[in-house]
Amino acid sequence: MLKKSNIKLKRLFLFLSIYLLSFYQLFSQDISYSDPYSEKLLFSPAYSGLSSCSEINLSYNKKYISDYYSASFNKFLQKYNSGVGFIISENRQGKGAINNLNIDLIYSYKITLNKRSIINTALQASYLQQNINSNKLIFNNQINPVTGNISSNSYETSFNSYNGTDFSIATTYISTKYRAGIVINHIDKILYEPELYKITPSFKFHFAKE
Repeated sequence: MLKKSNIKLKRLFLFLSIYLLSFYQLFSQDISYSDPYSEKLLFSPAYSGLSSCSEINLSYNKKYISDYYSASFNKFLQKYNSGVGFIISENRQGKGAINNLNIDLIYSYKITLNKRSIINTALQASYLQQNINSNKLIFNNQINPVTGNISSNSYETSFNSYNGTDFSIATTYISTKYRAGIVINHIDKILYEPELYKITPSFKFHFAKE
């Protein structure tokens, strides 16, 4: 019986792999870590509440044009068979020219299939704050074509700040041999965003063999 279930899982993972590779274009804007599991809640909200003890994680990721900070907390509520999580993260690009602040709240529910496998499903609600500091931007009309000197910036952007909300769902399957899951971001934008500014949902699949 166990062998048959393993064969079915392998077929499912093979099908998902072929399906993903069939896309003509793939896009990504997630912060990348050398070890994606170093910040599990950013990797997938469905990792909230998986551990029997409370977890606190602090991360810092420095790249050539940006700095990324994050702090997270998650806890398993045994009485309700659920987990709760919290993330606060900030991304500063161009030495503060572009700033993104995210505050995320996560609720997850764990389903135990058997002694060797579980499914954890999560809902994430996010508050977003984005702003542009035009004083730290350099436009082409500021550069003197002869001397190369840069004049002061008198340009004001029509978009200086944005505050909004976002919702995501995630589920993950974990067993003694495999782990796999899916994360769907921006699910609320499908219904009410104007067509011109619509943010399409992003899908993230992950699979690993223990």
